[in-house]
Amino acid sequence: MDQTGAWPRASWLSRVRLPWRLGILLALLSFLVLHSMAALPLPASRGVDNFSSYLIAQLFGGIASWLQYVLPLFLLALTAFTFWRERRLGLNAQATNPTLHALEGIGWEEFELLIAAAFQKLGYTVRSRGGRNSEGGVDVVLTKGREVFLVQGRQWRKAVVGVESLRELYAVMAAARAAGGFVLSAGQFSREAQSFAQASGIQLIAGPDLLGLIRGLDNTTCMPSRLPPLKRASSRATERG
Repeated sequence: MDQTGAWPRASWLSRVRLPWRLGILLALLSFLVLHSMAALPLPASRGVDNFSSYLIAQLFGGIASWLQYVLPLFLLALTAFTFWRERRLGLNAQATNPTLHALEGIGWEEFELLIAAAFQKLGYTVRSRGGRNSEGGVDVVLTKGREVFLVQGRQWRKAVVGVESLRELYAVMAAARAAGGFVLSAGQFSREAQSFAQASGIQLIAGPDLLGLIRGLDNTTCMPSRLPPLKRASSRATERG
């Protein structure tokens, strides 16, 4: 097979991504717009006086009549393909990911304490912001000196983390004027998530890096029995800057 065969098509398909909400919305909008265009009445024919405009209107009407079904079906098929591909990639990553296997059997509370101990070993003061039920995408708040860092760990078992979680965290970082943020996952991050993290100052800790962070704990590490909650007054003061 030469280089102009299937490989370029596979590479093109691997870059296609249409989130299901956006795909359904675009399919619906395209049908409504094209259907309204196809239903427009043709101008009255007056012979050679308006022959060109009549021909153009007839041409656009015919194209719209055809596209009103073809384009929405194509967008829905592309949406379904994106969902199937990302689900397959996620299942494959979960089956072959040693980090997920190493963390198997660990609950959220235990994972949160392990992460707290790891960050404490790095010199941070750690506070809980409500764990998995926290609002705003932040699970743990770190402080070092006068700087505040926000941590999102709720995606820790997810095989592939998308950019939506990072955008949620970044919005809270901006409101709290945090110096930075961390997103933890035993899986991996999508290309879009990696690009967003690089531009927004969010550090991604995934797979082997997460496992290394936890395995860096030793007998000298003081494991907390629970995390102290973030005080509301402290939280408001942090958000005011």
